[in-house]
Amino acid sequence: PLVEQNPGDVDLMKLLWNVQLRVPDYKAAIQTGEALAKIDTSIVDSTWFTRMIAATLADSQPQRAAEFAGRAVQKYPRSASAHAVFAQTLRRAGQLQQAAQHYAQAVRIDPKVEPGYVALIVTQCELNQADAAIASSQAAMNAGLDKAMVGNALIGCAAPAVRAAQEQKTRAGWQRAYEISNRVDQIA
Repeated sequence: PLVEQNPGDVDLMKLLWNVQLRVPDYKAAIQTGEALAKIDTSIVDSTWFTRMIAATLADSQPQRAAEFAGRAVQKYPRSASAHAVFAQTLRRAGQLQQAAQHYAQAVRIDPKVEPGYVALIVTQCELNQADAAIASSQAAMNAGLDKAMVGNALIGCAAPAVRAAQEQKTRAGWQRAYEISNRVDQIA
């Protein structure tokens, strides 16, 4: 009611938004955050995006979280963190190919961004892109990431290849599974 009695009071609306985020009342916080951005565009910074993404994820709205993260990437295209967060939200929304693209962009900007290479490798394995995941693993180790951590992320590439070989029941399928497993073993 106090905010409604004082429309346009940015400070009061910020206070309400922060209270809603902490209570938590995510649905209301999302509405207030959007209304606040309309009243005061200067509030739309990396912190605003982070809070809105977190609120929409907590409210089980991964698609909306991806929308906010996409807007953050538009506003901060050279931010590795923005691309990594966008990739995470895309991943949660089931958009693995787009997630892999944004993880790749994030590590191009900053090879040490979290979750960066590890998430990129896992996503590429899930997409059955073993060659790309192995190349990313090499790039990750060249960037100074721990070999064991990179190897653990890469292990997931062997299982899809083995499953494919079992389904295909061909020599070529098993050779491919062996090749991928051997390459993964060399890194892991």
